[in-house]
Amino acid sequence: MSNRAARAVSEELRRVENDIELTEDAGRRENSYGVGAVKNNAKYSLAFGQDIKQAAPGEFVLKNGSPVWGQVTEELTQGREDTPVGELRVQVGDVKHGLIHAKNHEADIQKSGFKGNAEDYIDHVFNNATTILPVGDGKHFMVAERDGEKILPSATIAW
Repeated sequence: MSNRAARAVSEELRRVENDIELTEDAGRRENSYGVGAVKNNAKYSLAFGQDIKQAAPGEFVLKNGSPVWGQVTEELTQGREDTPVGELRVQVGDVKHGLIHAKNHEADIQKSGFKGNAEDYIDHVFNNATTILPVGDGKHFMVAERDGEKILPSATIAW
């Protein structure tokens, strides 16, 4: 990816993050509609069958009983030394990160044409990614599908 394209991606991510300023009340609504999506879904769950409101932000969401949702491989990093290799996991999070954050974007995800909930979208991105790119501070990375120079809808992860 060229420096110009990387800058464009970073600018777009900053724009999106700036558009997500939530009030305390909005965070409560977000948290409440994320409850059933995890608790009542056989594919995605939390440890001990609890619902998302009872889980700590750092707790991992399980996919088919495992906290591992995907892998960042050497192939995915394309040999970049500034990009870590390892397991991809999803935390419960809060209004700024994790599943609760993703649930806030569920309507946008569906408007883009994706059929499914935020959990399915994250699963799709993690398992269909063709690239992972560092974004900004060296702790955040964009996991994405690339089609030539075009980067398809993606997810930003923290390492």
